[in-house]
Amino acid sequence: MSISDEELIQQLESVPLVDPPDFREAVMRGVRRADSPVGSAPAKSRRYVLGLAWAAAVAVVVGLALWRAPEPRPQNAAATIAPASAELNVHRIGDRFAVQSTLKGELEWDRTKLSRVEVLSDGTVILARRPGASGVAEIRLRIAGKEVAKTTIGID
Repeated sequence: MSISDEELIQQLESVPLVDPPDFREAVMRGVRRADSPVGSAPAKSRRYVLGLAWAAAVAVVVGLALWRAPEPRPQNAAATIAPASAELNVHRIGDRFAVQSTLKGELEWDRTKLSRVEVLSDGTVILARRPGASGVAEIRLRIAGKEVAKTTIGID
């Protein structure tokens, strides 16, 4: 047996209304008790003491880490250059030699056997054989005062 919506509404409206109980006073007593400084003082002081203990522990750990850490070592900029990758390429054209280096630096050569003719815009140095020179000559590449590459050429 089903009931229609209108009959349900009539039955619900026929039920007399009841005044709700007054919970205000009971709720306010509970709020006042939670706000009282007497009830929450031990919990606050415990949190405060634990917070101070934690901060002291962190300070001790950081202090020990800084105390035991090695001192910074001085850095040498010249030591950071990778000289192993430096190469000297020499191309012979008659009595002249075109010398190219993979790294920028200062070229040195045997001045008794070779003389510099010119330096091209790409850094290639053109060396010429001196009259009467024979045998072999060394060409060195220096970066920051240190020799990083060396080659020997026959000038006969």
